[in-house]
Amino acid sequence: ATAGAGAFVLHRGDATAGAILIKVAMLDGTAVCIGQARDGNGTLVWHPVGPGGPWHAVSDDRLIAETPAPEREVDAYIRRQRSFDSDLWVIEIEDRSGRHFLPDPVLTV
Repeated sequence: ATAGAGAFVLHRGDATAGAILIKVAMLDGTAVCIGQARDGNGTLVWHPVGPGGPWHAVSDDRLIAETPAPEREVDAYIRRQRSFDSDLWVIEIEDRSGRHFLPDPVLTV
């Protein structure tokens, strides 16, 4: 917990090979899911995946959406991803401001 936000491991994946999804719950019934990727140079980046959007990054580590996704739809997306990837890690961040706290870039396009 930090800065009024909490973080929880919802699903533990493979310690060495598991991909990571970050669910940011805004505590108002909406959420965003962020997935890992590598850019053309091999640098780790994150990007919104699943329902909602289009997303826009805000300078204070928040994502805002023109059409926010209901949290239940984000949860359903995560369940589908876990159904075919048992190595998947799922972390939930609960923050009313929607901050993701990721040190790596978050790409929205």
